[in-house]
Amino acid sequence: PPEVLLQIFMFVRKAYPLSFERDDVSTFRALGWINIIHVCHAWRTLAIRTPNLRTEVEPSPNRERIDGMLARARDMSLTFCYNFGLPRHFHLADTHARIEEFFSTRSESIGDIVLDSNSLEDLEDFMDMYFENSMPNLRMLTLGSQPPHPLDPPEYWSFSLSEIMPALRYLELRNVYLEWDCIAPFSMLSSLEIVHHTDNPD
Repeated sequence: PPEVLLQIFMFVRKAYPLSFERDDVSTFRALGWINIIHVCHAWRTLAIRTPNLRTEVEPSPNRERIDGMLARARDMSLTFCYNFGLPRHFHLADTHARIEEFFSTRSESIGDIVLDSNSLEDLEDFMDMYFENSMPNLRMLTLGSQPPHPLDPPEYWSFSLSEIMPALRYLELRNVYLEWDCIAPFSMLSSLEIVHHTDNPD
């Protein structure tokens, strides 16, 4: 049945994400889960008619591929993901214009943001740079950073987010600490998860 097949497609999408890097040497790896639509005409038709298969976006200099994904996503709620720690063939500075354009033109379509950083400084710089426009439909926000040294005290942020994310319902903080005054204004928040790991040298 199509419903079961779509669930399988969603699992495959998670396991084999697209590579948005322009110079990826392996076409098979670059296409990721898209390879499944080459199996037969019926699978291809079903995948093309399912816009929520193409709602996850990550920074990339490959404008053509991302524009194609966004076009097929239509009006679906988008998920923006970026892991600062993954090895890449491009620098974040190379995609600054694309990220800025995405947040300025698609702010009302963003429903989920997942950011994983090597350091709190990188995470804070990213948010200072791009979290300017209101994201009225953002429901989920995940902020992650590398574990601190066990002897280092937690560093608390005073980052005001409630004004640009008024509808936020789920907030997950991994080794990121916000002052309570920054969390309290979220009137619709229904889930707050705070995860703390320490970098154990042993």
